[in-house]
Amino acid sequence: MTPRTEGRHLGGRLVPAALFAVAAASIILFAAQPTGLVGDLSYLAGLAAAAGLAWVGVYRRPRAERRPWVWLAAGVSLNLIADETFQLLRWAGQEPTISVADVFWIASIGALGMGLLGLGAKGTEGRRVDLETVIDGLVALVVGFVVVWEVALDHVINDTETSAFVRSVLAVYPIADVVLLALVIRLLVSPARTRGLVLVAGGTLCLLVADLGYVVDIDDAADALLSLGWMFAMVLIGAGTLDQSPATAAPAGSVVVERGRMWFVMAPLLVPVAFLLWGQMAEDHPNAALMFGSTLALLGLAAARADRLLHAVEVARREVQAREHVYRALAANASDAVFVADTSGVVRQGQESLARLLGVDQEELDGANAVTGKLMRDSASLQRLLEQTLREPGVVFEAETEISHPDGPDRWLRGRVVNLLDDPLVGGIVANVSDITDRKRAEAELRHQAFHDGLTGLANRALLTDRLGQALRRGVRRGTDPAVIYLDVDGFKSVNDRFGHDAGDRVLREIAVRLTQTVRAEDTVARLGGDEFAVLIEDNHAGADEARTTADRILQALTVPVELDHPVTVTVSLGIAVADAGCAESDLLRNADIAMYRAKGAGTHHVVVYDQEMGTEAGEAALLEVELAEALREDQLELHYQPVVQLTNEQVVGFEALVRWRHPRLGLVPPDRFIPLSEETGLIVPIGRWVLETACVAAAGWQRDRAGHDRALSMAVNLSARQLASDEIVDDVRHALATSGLDARFLVLEMTETALVTDPTATARRLHELRALGLRIAIDDFGTGYSSLAYLRQFPIDILKIDRSFVDTITDAGDLPPIVRGLLDLGHRLDLEIVAEGIEEVVQRDGLRREHCALGQGFLFSRPLPA
Repeated sequence: MTPRTEGRHLGGRLVPAALFAVAAASIILFAAQPTGLVGDLSYLAGLAAAAGLAWVGVYRRPRAERRPWVWLAAGVSLNLIADETFQLLRWAGQEPTISVADVFWIASIGALGMGLLGLGAKGTEGRRVDLETVIDGLVALVVGFVVVWEVALDHVINDTETSAFVRSVLAVYPIADVVLLALVIRLLVSPARTRGLVLVAGGTLCLLVADLGYVVDIDDAADALLSLGWMFAMVLIGAGTLDQSPATAAPAGSVVVERGRMWFVMAPLLVPVAFLLWGQMAEDHPNAALMFGSTLALLGLAAARADRLLHAVEVARREVQAREHVYRALAANASDAVFVADTSGVVRQGQESLARLLGVDQEELDGANAVTGKLMRDSASLQRLLEQTLREPGVVFEAETEISHPDGPDRWLRGRVVNLLDDPLVGGIVANVSDITDRKRAEAELRHQAFHDGLTGLANRALLTDRLGQALRRGVRRGTDPAVIYLDVDGFKSVNDRFGHDAGDRVLREIAVRLTQTVRAEDTVARLGGDEFAVLIEDNHAGADEARTTADRILQALTVPVELDHPVTVTVSLGIAVADAGCAESDLLRNADIAMYRAKGAGTHHVVVYDQEMGTEAGEAALLEVELAEALREDQLELHYQPVVQLTNEQVVGFEALVRWRHPRLGLVPPDRFIPLSEETGLIVPIGRWVLETACVAAAGWQRDRAGHDRALSMAVNLSARQLASDEIVDDVRHALATSGLDARFLVLEMTETALVTDPTATARRLHELRALGLRIAIDDFGTGYSSLAYLRQFPIDILKIDRSFVDTITDAGDLPPIVRGLLDLGHRLDLEIVAEGIEEVVQRDGLRREHCALGQGFLFSRPLPA
């Protein structure tokens, strides 16, 4: 809170408190000394404090709500001005009956009237006239005029000793007071009555009483009381203006308000009667015409009020009928049924909606029991629900039950039941029942979907795991060894690529059908995802032999081609795992998976049974996968370099960088054990980046050491398919060349055919970007992959490397195998530099040299060596 807002906040509390203190002190001081200078000043001080309270209240209200309160504050201020004017005249020795002060007093009453009129109109909706409030105001106006006439106005008007002007001015006060009285009554009967309005009304009533006493001209001893009344009236009006409390009265239309308004109209009829009786007793007869006219007016207002009440009753009756009609229509057309039963469950009310819900004739439910009826499938649980409801009145119980439907399948109902026997308007057990058959069916379908494969309808992994756990527990008791056959379709991707995914789905569904027909009924067939299936053989007594027999039957069943647009022969790889002591379901599935991958590595349509050695190898591979990430961070990787020589003179012209992993526990791990793992995990990208940077630094250092030699050494670095697909590969190569200082002409990037054909269009674009850096591109292991000549035309290839598998076929230096001669001729015709890999024998070197193969590498010349 800022100092300014804090000051305003404190001022908002301190100023009204100070004004209240001044008002209270003035009233006390005037009551103690009403005459003399002290009495005059204390009287004026009290009125001034009241005016201050009124204007503070106006300031604190929202601008849109200020208008009636401004009139009230103006009325209090005009009253202060009138008294100050009158006091100045008295101090000047003048005290006329009528003076300029009366102008301000009458104006004060007018301003108060305008404020009261505005406050009374505040709660109306738009411009609609509140007839109830108008009747109340007219009653007050009639009664007030009768009282004022008999008490004061008759005497003032008929006082022939006073001038007509004075009598006219004096008559204004009681007449204006009567109008104020009507406005005050209108406020007091308002449904939006607040404490501020009550204070304003109270102050106005005090003002009326004091004015009436002044007109009656009681003795001088009561002048002080009248002055106190005027002072107290202004303070109450000022306090009411300051107060902003919320409304606390009964809402409009309530029984209390309407009954009070009726008495307010009827009771005033006693006023004329009372004056007539008093006149008879005191022999001072009142104005007969006035009494008669006021009685007729009050009777007319009473009749109007009675008509309004009758109209309200009629509106209420119609509203009740309309609501009853709506509720009946809702009950008749609602999907739920509501009925009332007795303590034994017999339906007493609501048979119509219940019959519609159950699909039976209403007559069948007359006297029927909702607990033991013929449709109820579980009367025992319903009887327990009824007993519990009877024990605990007022408590809502819920239940679901199945019923027999006469015209179709069984249905499910859900009910909410409550004991309202103690309610005299109900006197029974109320049940709200709805049909939840669709929801139950949807839940059953969701449960089926949660545990079954959507494409084949077979069990899914979750259901297989659950049944496998049960089988293992039962196997301990029965002495059986459950087994799992893990099945993977060989080359399923080619089926999708050739025939489309719809055809692939048809193949998977056909495999599911054949598997189900091949195994026993008690066995579980599951689809684990993609093209992987599993079979659980629970009642397995013969260990791996029985599971192997089942696997052979599966292989035989799948040899029959699947008919698509063309017959498609499906081959599978099967892995078998048999449970042993303490085996968990996850272990059994993992073991079968490991065996399946071993079968897949052995070729298509193979079956492999899991053994402990496979688990050890798989565990070691999993460990290497975890430790491979640490190897890069802990500098456990190192590069070895194999020389590339010129075959004519065996002079070294370059090197190929080969990564090795020096494991702290396993020693030197060969690349064929961790490179495939790095490909699967994506670690090949950061590893390849490190190899590229390290090899470039080594090559640049050797070139600086060999400065002055005729031929600079080249450095060949292998790129994987993942690296080639990476968006950062061009920047990585550019960064390695820049940081090492190696001339791009001496960097060779090698990649296999498989890496090139993953996405030929994107690969060609990426290779051209790399070639633009000035380096050379080599295709490695050419002839072992797709071997498409189109790739040699599409890709910017500089070097062709002949795979060692072809070099191994060279056994006679004078007669090269046709495949080797063909590769050499192809390279020469395409003007490519040719490098033969894996040269280990002299006969291989001599044969390649005779056919003009320029370069070679292999153990004959050197194994890969550290830098």
